Amino acid sequence: LQYFILTFEAFTMKKYLLLALSLMAATLTPAIANADSAHVGYDSLTISGVSLSGLSASGSLDLTDALSLELGTSSLDTTVGGIKVSLSSTSVGVGYNTELSDTVGLKLVLASVNNSLTASWEGYTASADGSSTVYGAAINMAITDGVDGMAGFSKSTKAGSKMTTAFGINVGVSDDMDLTLNMANNSVVKTTSVGIRYNF
Repeated sequence: LQYFILTFEAFTMKKYLLLALSLMAATLTPAIANADSAHVGYDSLTISGVSLSGLSASGSLDLTDALSLELGTSSLDTTVGGIKVSLSSTSVGVGYNTELSDTVGLKLVLASVNNSLTASWEGYTASADGSSTVYGAAINMAITDGVDGMAGFSKSTKAGSKMTTAFGINVGVSDDMDLTLNMANNSVVKTTSVGIRYNF
């Protein structure tokens, strides 16, 4: 029985790890949205019909007028057939920001992303890790005085990874705080994040 469980877990982990590698580009999208800000969100992620949910946090801090430090983390989980599957991700990178007009800006991001995938069932645990370099770009646009939007893409350098497209809208609730809705998807992974952004 123990051999069967471990074999099943190994098969499940291999399947989910391959899917998790394609997720790496999607994990960058919350951090790509805005310079000099912090974001906390509740994420819902679907991989080939399997849904995971949890919390994410990201931040962007200006280093110079053009360069920014990009940080992100997320922790998602679900239960599939009695097996608890947990996916955590961290990213560290650098962004390049430039203004295209008074209301439109362009941001380029290059980041290192690390994923950890764990499956546990009745006291048995299997885990796998993956890492990749991710690059992306986003156009940020002020729509009204209190509303701005984002459209962009990101992609992992991992072989076989998919291009991820992202869209977002932010609605100001105070001078420094916005309610956010971000969506990102490719042919394998779909994510939706609802959260709060604080602008420094």
